[in-house]
Amino acid sequence: MIAMKPWMLVPVRSFAKGKRRLVGCIDDARRRELNRAFLDHVLDQAAAWPGLAATVVVSPCREVLAHARARGARVLRQPALPHLDEAASETLNAALCLARTQLLRMQPRDLMIVSSDLPRLTTADLRRLHDAGRGGRVVIATDHAGTGTNGLYLPRGAAPHFAFCFGADSARRHAHAARQVAREVAQVAIPRIAFDIDTPADLAALHTPQAASA
Repeated sequence: MIAMKPWMLVPVRSFAKGKRRLVGCIDDARRRELNRAFLDHVLDQAAAWPGLAATVVVSPCREVLAHARARGARVLRQPALPHLDEAASETLNAALCLARTQLLRMQPRDLMIVSSDLPRLTTADLRRLHDAGRGGRVVIATDHAGTGTNGLYLPRGAAPHFAFCFGADSARRHAHAARQVAREVAQVAIPRIAFDIDTPADLAALHTPQAASA
């Protein structure tokens, strides 16, 4: 029997509002272009595996959703959450909960969450994240500092009840949440998943040999 591929969720704020910490480093047009290019890169890797039919972009932004749909990915529009700031971590966590409910109601599968700003991501990295979750293990792929979360793998038994904790110190908080719903939890450092773009220093490092060979 062929194993069913996981759902892959890619949350995206918007092309215009994403990466606000790069304001002052690059102009708004360049920042918008980068946000679009980052998403395109992740979708390019997902197209090979798990496939765009299993890849779901979650965003409150109509432009992002239209772009992802044109690329062949599934989309879920993040509903208005008037009591939460769009940029707040709580908004992301609430949006992921809503998306998870819709997807698992459609078809129960393992669930993979991957950040949209991973310019060195490869299809092999997505498979590595998946393989680390074999046997019902929850997997947390950290950022380069080891404190943030750039990727999650949730087996279908744990996925419905897992508490999303994106925000400050999310790797530690996700590990705690994972222990509530799974027997095994793994925190992994996958270099190209760990390399995200949040600050001007990250953007400068993107073009260095160290980043390119990670």
